[in-house]
Amino acid sequence: MIEWTTPDYVFHIRDENVDLTQAINVYVTFLQGSYSCTKTGNDIEVSAQEVRVWLDQDESSVFKASGSKVEVQINWTYNRNGQTKIGRAATTIKSFQVTRNLLQKAIE
Repeated sequence: MIEWTTPDYVFHIRDENVDLTQAINVYVTFLQGSYSCTKTGNDIEVSAQEVRVWLDQDESSVFKASGSKVEVQINWTYNRNGQTKIGRAATTIKSFQVTRNLLQKAIE
């Protein structure tokens, strides 16, 4: 990812037993150092085994090229086959590097 841009990410779930359209809630969390950004609800698009998420310029500006890699993980909640308790599942954590942008501000 390049700082200050509006990247779109599409994450694919490899587990054929997962159907995210049946999830109660889906959360995508980005983390670098002490900064985290979690997207959910209308900020993401969910299909059975795919999640699409995007960051705006201000959100991507806090992830720094001089910092460590950005980690990303998907969590979701679901009904546990007739039980009253809600289940929770998560993907493994993936990471990516951030690269520098020479224009260090939001633009129109």
